[in-house]
Amino acid sequence: MFSLFFIPFIINFAFCLSISLPNNMLNKNHSQIKNYLSIYSFLEKYRQTVENKNIKKFMSLIAKDFTSKNKNKDLHYGCKQLQSKTKQIFSLIKKHNLDIYLQKVEKNTNRFYIYYYSKQKILMNHQTSKKWTLKENLNIIIIINKNKKFQILAGI
Repeated sequence: MFSLFFIPFIINFAFCLSISLPNNMLNKNHSQIKNYLSIYSFLEKYRQTVENKNIKKFMSLIAKDFTSKNKNKDLHYGCKQLQSKTKQIFSLIKKHNLDIYLQKVEKNTNRFYIYYYSKQKILMNHQTSKKWTLKENLNIIIIINKNKKFQILAGI
């Protein structure tokens, strides 16, 4: 059984990484805490994969029935198009630092709606100077738990 004694140690360890957990996590019950920690672990894999520009690992985090959530229907795309777009984007990036701040998690049946704030520092390959581009975004992704493995169903 998971002991509440370990929560402060886990949280201290978590804050040493580049993803932060919501402030109200300690107000949750045992199963909610387990879900948060599992989702946190998944987001850390996602963060590392993006920073390392590993397209194969990145696509392993994506559900086969992935869909973009775009208001413009002409810009909707699925898993294959995502792989192509991501490969192209990764090739343009020289260095990428990504920080993720988990804001809220909502569960609806087998789907988790992950609300997070991200800060990205990007150095592009084509830039001759050493100037970094800073991007800050509020994001939502929808993940599902398939065979005890989280995968991104929508968002990014």
